[in-house]
Amino acid sequence: PKPHKNTELLERAYEAALAQRSLPPLVVSIPGSGARGVVRTGPLGDSEVGALLRNAKAFFFPSLYEGFGRPPVEAALEGTLPVVSSLAVHREALAGVPEAIFLEPASESQWTESFLRLAESSGRVSEASRQWIRDTWSMERLSRKMDQVYRSVLGI
Repeated sequence: PKPHKNTELLERAYEAALAQRSLPPLVVSIPGSGARGVVRTGPLGDSEVGALLRNAKAFFFPSLYEGFGRPPVEAALEGTLPVVSSLAVHREALAGVPEAIFLEPASESQWTESFLRLAESSGRVSEASRQWIRDTWSMERLSRKMDQVYRSVLGI
């Protein structure tokens, strides 16, 4: 667990929501024992992460800061609704995903409310949004962009 991932706030928000209504379990991939309703798995392999993302009701990512924030993009690609910190990097990475929910990273009440709102939701990320991610963040597109940068720097 890294402090900037803000999982302590997420677990507190989940516990507050759980005190108000029945919720599906909160699964976090950090080691240790979780509070009531929290399942801590420890590190997961790629296939386990994929299965978890495909079957999750939503993906919560309350980071205080990120370089890119790949996990919410991966969740959205699986069709799982990303609920993420309202960071510039998340807004850029998920700009073409109108289903994404952006919350203030330090607002425990916003995260609590999101658990309550999404408890009944069956919302998924649309295929159009998933295609936008594939088109925008493909290795081919990123490679072409890097090639342009190198050519510009080298004056070619």
